[in-house]
Amino acid sequence: MRLLIPVLVLLFVLQSCKPSIYALKTHFSEDAVPPAPDYSHESFWAALPGKRDAADSVPLRSGLKDLQSEAAADVFFIYPTIFTKEPKDRYHWNAVADDSSLTASIQATTILNQASIFNGSARVYAPYYRQAHYHVFVTTDRNDADRALDVAYSDVRTAFLYFLEHYSKGRPIIIASHSQGSLHAERLLLEFFDAKPLQKRLVAALQSPDPNYRSQVVHLTCSVYRTAAGKQIPGIREARSEEHTSELQSPYVISYAVFC
Repeated sequence: MRLLIPVLVLLFVLQSCKPSIYALKTHFSEDAVPPAPDYSHESFWAALPGKRDAADSVPLRSGLKDLQSEAAADVFFIYPTIFTKEPKDRYHWNAVADDSSLTASIQATTILNQASIFNGSARVYAPYYRQAHYHVFVTTDRNDADRALDVAYSDVRTAFLYFLEHYSKGRPIIIASHSQGSLHAERLLLEFFDAKPLQKRLVAALQSPDPNYRSQVVHLTCSVYRTAAGKQIPGIREARSEEHTSELQSPYVISYAVFC
């Protein structure tokens, strides 16, 4: 069966990697970790097919439609680093998952410009998570960085388990991610898909990480694709990119890929 799947080839890939950056001044502490999200509450999901969110958007005058209600597959999207500025509370290394200012930014950027490109082919799920501050990628203290990233992944993992039990229920799965999200997607693929029974449900894993990153996934070589603007993606039969303006007036590039 051929599935039309939008691939993460985006105008703001570089923009999301060049925000206003703040260098943290403290070390990671378990006493300063925000409360864990409860994914049984819709408020902890950035995108759900059953609620109105930016993932439902389509480009103006494009003729495209939000077809989540009839889609045969589900996409589990893990967004990139949005937590970059000076923290305003005692939680420095990991974001508060339901912080109103941060969630608004997530909706207006990565959910609108990235997650929405899947809504013509799949139901879109994206959890809010206690993502690690951008500082984890520049600090020389890898212990601090790894502990903060572990907190973030614990949320992604918990959300994915909830997604499997309560939402997906045997449907085909697409894992899509960008930047920090791709680090968590990598761990998710290793833990749940790589030479595991769940691999049979994986349509594709679409990741846009650091170009120098080397994957540890070894058994999904026919399904894992790393997206890069202007480059053909191995294993994809057809691909095309178009620049549109969304209904919220945000220009972005979308690219479609046909998988068999």
